[in-house]
Amino acid sequence: MNNDDIALAADSRFAKAAHSQGSVKLAILLVEDEPDQALLVQDALSEDNRLTLLPAVQSGEAAIAYLSGEGAFADRVAFPFPFLVLLDLHMPGIGGLGVLRWLQNHPEVNEKLQVVVLSSDQSSREIELAAELGVKQYWVKSDWMLLRQRIRDLNMLLSDEDPW
Repeated sequence: MNNDDIALAADSRFAKAAHSQGSVKLAILLVEDEPDQALLVQDALSEDNRLTLLPAVQSGEAAIAYLSGEGAFADRVAFPFPFLVLLDLHMPGIGGLGVLRWLQNHPEVNEKLQVVVLSSDQSSREIELAAELGVKQYWVKSDWMLLRQRIRDLNMLLSDEDPW
């Protein structure tokens, strides 16, 4: 499995779920502990008015609380459940792999969302481990041009024309 094989448009589960959302803005949760990296991702996402970027969380613990709707994230009007999670793997505390393990143990949450891993690490072992934990998209976050292209690809999937 390499990065070229993990194109967003190739995941039919993602595409069908995105298309089923219709004209509703799709909520994206960014889990990133580096403020500069978060700003770059937010900038790339801001180009598409069909997407709503939720307030970024900076740890795996906060991501789990958000996805669980617990604590400060209990109000689903203020903190809607995301359609997509952009997940950094390397964070202090419970990292991205811990979040992925939590999702595997909570299928009632996992089946409702898509997860894209963002990582600066391109090690084949890390990509394989993420895939074993159910990840179908693994994006190298240092390649911002490619990230923007993948956001554009997402926009095409959400177009009014049914690609299926």
